[in-house]
Amino acid sequence: MILSVYLSLWFFSKRFLIQRAGRPFVVALMCLVCTTAVLAQPPIPMVEKWQVYTGVHTFRTTIQADAGIVIVGSNGNSTGSFHDNLDGLVLMDAATGKLLRKVWTTPLGDRDVNGVAVHAGRLFFGNDNNQFFAYQLYGDGQFLWQIKVDGDVEGAPALEDLNSDGLLDAVFATEGGTVYAVNGKSGAILWHQTVPFQPSFTYPEHRSFMASPGLLDINKDGVRDVLIGSRNGTFYAFDGYTGTLIWEFRTKEPSGIYASAFVSDTIVIAETYSRLFELDMTGKLVREILIQGKTRQGLFGSPVKLPSGAIVIGSSWPTGQSGVWFIPPGENLPSERNFVPVGKVSATPVVADIYGDDGLEVLVATEAGELIVFSETGDVLQRTALGYGVEATPYIGDIDGDGMLNLVIAGNDKKVHVYVLPKKGRVYWAGFRGNAWNTGHVGDALSVYPAPYKPKVPALDDEPAFVKREMVYRSDTYDAGMDLISEVGIGQVTLGTTFGKLKAFLGGRAVYQEGPFGVGQRGVSVSLDREELCVILYPAWKESLQSSDTIVRLRTYNPRFKTKEGVGPGSPVSLGEKMFGKATFSFLEDTAEEHLRFGSGMSKITFGVRPVVGLYGSASRLKSKTTQKYEKNAQIEYVEIRR
Repeated sequence: MILSVYLSLWFFSKRFLIQRAGRPFVVALMCLVCTTAVLAQPPIPMVEKWQVYTGVHTFRTTIQADAGIVIVGSNGNSTGSFHDNLDGLVLMDAATGKLLRKVWTTPLGDRDVNGVAVHAGRLFFGNDNNQFFAYQLYGDGQFLWQIKVDGDVEGAPALEDLNSDGLLDAVFATEGGTVYAVNGKSGAILWHQTVPFQPSFTYPEHRSFMASPGLLDINKDGVRDVLIGSRNGTFYAFDGYTGTLIWEFRTKEPSGIYASAFVSDTIVIAETYSRLFELDMTGKLVREILIQGKTRQGLFGSPVKLPSGAIVIGSSWPTGQSGVWFIPPGENLPSERNFVPVGKVSATPVVADIYGDDGLEVLVATEAGELIVFSETGDVLQRTALGYGVEATPYIGDIDGDGMLNLVIAGNDKKVHVYVLPKKGRVYWAGFRGNAWNTGHVGDALSVYPAPYKPKVPALDDEPAFVKREMVYRSDTYDAGMDLISEVGIGQVTLGTTFGKLKAFLGGRAVYQEGPFGVGQRGVSVSLDREELCVILYPAWKESLQSSDTIVRLRTYNPRFKTKEGVGPGSPVSLGEKMFGKATFSFLEDTAEEHLRFGSGMSKITFGVRPVVGLYGSASRLKSKTTQKYEKNAQIEYVEIRR
């Protein structure tokens, strides 16, 4: 009966070649002798839900899914074309595939985009025009800032709060050979490091970065550090806070590093010819693995270390036999029994429980156009013909919130394909860099950061342009207790209590930083688990805030906190007008500050904007100015309450 069901599935599928098998010869024998053992799990049918034409993708392309949106970078109609109207980012509705938006960068040129990182409605990405951007996903959609750098940005950025201001900052590297850390709020460069050329007689005369950084706090200072390999053949660990070099590791072959590192309890890197290196957190070599004696570049996808300690990586040699290597724990010279010859593989494996049995399967997409499902030990469980080749790493996860896993594949046919998998299981390695922040660290959820507020994204009109419509918002998507701004408090911090009682309430996890805060006032920044909640403001004539002092004024810059109407830092001023009435801006020349009030009945709540967005006109000579006119895309920077 089991065999007949299996054969029925085999012949029923026109598009997909489904088979449940191990190594070719052994499995053929098992099918004859022990059918039940081979078919312990029925094959997983892949049902294509939708596809969208998006352009060329590479092994450095990231696929991200956020709040029901699929986001993918595009190299346009061709990786070598300039002024290509497909270059940039493509945003699609996860449930339907409907095109929501195309994000182009300016000026014209080679605007190819490979990697994108996502957090709290902000997208961070670079292009082949020597530019790096932060983009606001929701509402109208707008560029928050952009900077010029010293080369193309080929890899994906990684995100971390490097300066402890409550917002994630971006780390990325260029073909010019420089690693940049930039302020996520303003785009200001926090630090940068340009790596040297290595001696040309043993190493290539390159210092460019094709790999993406990994992030891990290796020096235990509370900030994730930067781990990245260069084409000069050296792997670097930079201090995330200062940018100083912590340690470096030099590979043995003169091929350079294209692949991005995998970070777990160890750091696994691949030099492009034939070797893997497993390092500890101090840069000391734990294991060196000679995969195959090749002298041509062929290791491009990232290695993935499984919970068992085994390492899996695909190979894509220009000549000879390519495929997938499974290296068991402890082995340094894997034999042919660890190799599955499935053709060229440039994509990084993704790992998830697709059978719903609490195990893990390894999914590998090949350049020849197959999706191959492996067991954790390297046995082939299932092969599916896709009908198109794949170089980019797929993404696996529940992208549309229906509780079931989806597989998203950016194919060499220049389309993004979304498949529905019939089981729900845990995801171990979701995509190219493991998560939406591209930390490259397995299980890294960055859970200390607040969940983003996610208004609906308007759809794109037929013409290729940015969305310019009435914005749509929801005010029912946040916790009205922990994250509420009211006239009596901001979240857990309330007016009228003493500073001492607040410290006792928050306990030892809280951090307080005191100092000047504008003209005529000082402030104490209150952070919990490295997330700034708010600032307690007090007069500048007081040298410090005492435990017995009563809290009478609070301010927050954290977009997690909202009024019950859903208005807070990061919200458009236009939303405040909808909820509270007409906006009035006041600018004080003495302090160079601009304040904002809405309508009436909110005497204890004020709002701040920066830079100055009110349109006052040039004729006024008053030290205090007011206006109800303002720049179209103005956003609220902070909310302040007073007792």
